[in-house]
Amino acid sequence: YEILKGLTWLTKAGLRYSSTDSKAQMPLIPVYNYFTSRFEQYADNRGTIDLTQQISQSTYKTLYSTLNYHFSLGQGHTFDILGGISQEDLTDKNIEGFRRGFASALLDVLSAGPTLGQTNAAGMSEYRLRSFFGRLNYSYKDKYLLEGVIRRDGSSRFVDDNSYGTFPSLSVGWRISEENFMKENVSILSNLKLSASYGELGNDAVGNYPYQSTLNLGSNYYFESFYPGVSRSALANRLIMWEATKAYNLKLDFDLVRSLLYGSFEVYNKKTEGILRISQLPGYAGLGAPFVNEGIVHNKGYEFVLGHRGESGGLTYSVDVNLASF
Repeated sequence: YEILKGLTWLTKAGLRYSSTDSKAQMPLIPVYNYFTSRFEQYADNRGTIDLTQQISQSTYKTLYSTLNYHFSLGQGHTFDILGGISQEDLTDKNIEGFRRGFASALLDVLSAGPTLGQTNAAGMSEYRLRSFFGRLNYSYKDKYLLEGVIRRDGSSRFVDDNSYGTFPSLSVGWRISEENFMKENVSILSNLKLSASYGELGNDAVGNYPYQSTLNLGSNYYFESFYPGVSRSALANRLIMWEATKAYNLKLDFDLVRSLLYGSFEVYNKKTEGILRISQLPGYAGLGAPFVNEGIVHNKGYEFVLGHRGESGGLTYSVDVNLASF
């Protein structure tokens, strides 16, 4: 929706829903004894008909809304300012029931089986990601380019002050081929651009609820007789936070003779710190290890691309050669 000249409001919403209903029946499979000529037992040593039914639902909702203002000032100054918010919601649910001892394989409804020995289980998990972001683009006569972006991301996989992380990025570009001294003296060069950038990116891929201590059922204990109990399976770490990646790039792009020969040379330096991973604990700790922000990965190198694009007899073709070191 165009609110004013150059000011546009854009909103998108999406929904993905899936549902699964499954039944698995384990029938009686008699095993024949060759020596006695009789069916003496059943496969897997089971003498009953079992039925398991599972129902699961997954709902994913997303909302994306931005305000974008595009305007020009003076001669050659162009601005593009964007601000927005987005949110993702994911909810997974499941329920399961089991009974055994059905009188016939034709009875495929749980209520048709005996209640003795029946089991059931259910679960639910949720994930939320909310982001605020802004972007500024500036161009002067399409020669000098600037872009700045900042994001503020909040994840339900972290808690308290660690749930939000701020990730900025900045890039600048210089189209050298648009300078007058290049146009007047270098006729075969159709494009020459030098650019540099710095950016940060966050990662929260650790599964749901890694900061919470969970209790598991089924840990029965004996006190003259068996009683139902619960136990803690792993340690939790409430101090985990966003994993952050920082990257620097310097790149030169060129096109000769209207892209008949083109290429680029790029130097990059990428460093990831506070990597989210499961820590190590000795076996005698008795509990699983928690997630921690630990570890560094450092990648740096360069990449060179040289290509040719042409047309012959209505056939368009291109050939690229790539050389990288990292």
